[in-house]
Amino acid sequence: MSRGHIRERAKGSYTVTIELPKDYLTNKRKQKYFTFKGTKKEVEIFLTEKLRELDTGLLIDAKDIKFGDYLNYWIEESCSYRLKITTIENYKHNINNHIKKDLGNIYLQKLMPLHLQSFYKKMHKKRII
Repeated sequence: MSRGHIRERAKGSYTVTIELPKDYLTNKRKQKYFTFKGTKKEVEIFLTEKLRELDTGLLIDAKDIKFGDYLNYWIEESCSYRLKITTIENYKHNINNHIKKDLGNIYLQKLMPLHLQSFYKKMHKKRII
């Protein structure tokens, strides 16, 4: 199965479809769609960029996932194959013992800089960072 494809809608207008990882709860297929206006070469570059974002954990469906769940996904999809086990264990410790308690239940789409600023301030007061 293709990870992404391009469909021309009209002259200079394209639909780019990216296959996302299956929903981790339902195991159902998920796709993300983009409308792109430009040349065939430009849309091919756009598709390549989106696939790179997918590979690095930056391209996700933000409206349906909580930050804590995204961090689990990020560890498995972006870290597990390129980092040492001890580094991954340290990341998991910090995520589970600090980040998820304050930010884990916020949907990514609703996560705001103010949430992060408040979290950083709290961690600084505890001398964790």
